[in-house]
Amino acid sequence: MHVDVPTIYLVLAGIAFVVALAILAEWRKLATGAMIWWAAGFLGIAAGAATAPLRLLPGLDWLAIGMCNLFLSTGFGFIVCGIAQFTGRKGIVLFALPAPAIWLAFWMFCPEFSSIEIRIFLQSSVMTAFSFVASWLLLNGDGNRTFFIRLLACVFAVHGLVHALRVALLGVPGAVLDDLRMTGFAFTPIIFEGAIAVVVIAFLLIAIAREREEDALRQLAETDFLTGIGNRRSFEQNASLALSGKRSGPGGGSIAVLDLDHFKRINDTFGHAFGDDILRLLCATVRLHLGPQDFCGRLGGEEFAVCLPGRTAEDAALVAEAIRRDFAERALIFRGQPVGAAVSVGVAEISRAGELQDALSTADAALYDAKRAGRNRVEVAQRA
Repeated sequence: MHVDVPTIYLVLAGIAFVVALAILAEWRKLATGAMIWWAAGFLGIAAGAATAPLRLLPGLDWLAIGMCNLFLSTGFGFIVCGIAQFTGRKGIVLFALPAPAIWLAFWMFCPEFSSIEIRIFLQSSVMTAFSFVASWLLLNGDGNRTFFIRLLACVFAVHGLVHALRVALLGVPGAVLDDLRMTGFAFTPIIFEGAIAVVVIAFLLIAIAREREEDALRQLAETDFLTGIGNRRSFEQNASLALSGKRSGPGGGSIAVLDLDHFKRINDTFGHAFGDDILRLLCATVRLHLGPQDFCGRLGGEEFAVCLPGRTAEDAALVAEAIRRDFAERALIFRGQPVGAAVSVGVAEISRAGELQDALSTADAALYDAKRAGRNRVEVAQRA
């Protein structure tokens, strides 16, 4: 079976160009800055692949070899820059951009540029480095390592291994058969793998960008805008999972419901903006006393809840008492004002996730027992 490598290059150029347009279309919807890098990168790959077949024409080696590889290394470097931005490692951009300059210096000033083996060695070494760096960034960057991110890291790692193998086999007979027609196993399999990699990488880049956007929207929908902690919906969903044992531990635990004492008086005396800062102070204080499995949420107004999976009511009461005492000290004088804010807490134990609403009601009742008993105290609901 005859394989026409220049034709495959032209097909690859078309694929990369379409991919760049698809990423730009997604960028208009997602507004992710990394996608500009990715689109520019695929345009560079398209330009490099489109110029490669021109080596069949006399006098165009400067374009078909020099500019072609410059476009390819720049394009792949741009993709790595985008991944660096996406994963919160913008400093890596400085690593990706010098590679085209190295190729340009090799092209312009190195006598060995005429050697096809040395050109392949240099270009594939750059591709190997870029691929492994991209894989590392995806596995060690900011954010969750989702299935798509891990899969993309594997694709880059495989792409890097392919180019490393290309370098290792350069001295084997048959690696380069015809420089002009780009035949030999140092060309043909690489072009096939490159075309497949372009499609797979583009699909996964769009997938991880969409995934992050959806996660951001979900976080926005589940976060209380004032305090930055989970809202009631988020708290109840997470508490049901945590208390059922689906996340970790045997299940069960305790719920604490907190309510600021005389919060209306604070708002009336110091203003609503000051009252908002008191709410944020309470949330910050609560977080200081929570363990790795514990979390809190705002139920509404000045009422908050804390979920303590795997903890007895007695343990939860100790945590609640530490929160109450610490908050009273922090809010006694706040921003130079004699505020004297305090919090009352009700605690209830829960054995099954299905009892969450009952536990919240029970803890709420214990909270109002604390209010009736004088406020600024912790009350534990009696087991039925």
